[in-house]
Amino acid sequence: MPFVHVAKIATAALLAWFTCALFITDQAPVFAGIAAVMVVQPSVAATLSRAVERSLGVVLGVVVASCAGLLPVGHAEATVITIVASVLLAWTLRLSATSSVQVPISAMLVLAFSTSMPGYELHRIVETILGAAIGVGVNAIPVPRARPATSSGSRAAPR
Repeated sequence: MPFVHVAKIATAALLAWFTCALFITDQAPVFAGIAAVMVVQPSVAATLSRAVERSLGVVLGVVVASCAGLLPVGHAEATVITIVASVLLAWTLRLSATSSVQVPISAMLVLAFSTSMPGYELHRIVETILGAAIGVGVNAIPVPRARPATSSGSRAAPR
């Protein structure tokens, strides 16, 4: 049912965006919509797994970047340290491919935007977790399957 999957992805993204917009008013809640789109999978179990992985990757990336930002080094050095530390942390924790790439991506985004956007770190975490949770919730809504029509055009009898 590709239409149902597409509808769930779109619904999750819109709900995540507008829900976050109620709480985060100083910037567009882009990452809420992105998280919802990225986590919705064909099954609820896969969606839940992807939501946890994405959220964990973002939180770890924000923590690594925040720690690197405290180091008495320049921006270029902090970026190198952050990338290396993020990849090593993901590898050490044996994170999935989804989480392991999310850690350095989130860390680099924090380094890039946290100075010009106060509160970016918290917004990134809140948006991602909320978007992921909404994706799981929307995907968990049961959708009735259409019954195949018989040759006479009437619905097949239930078995």
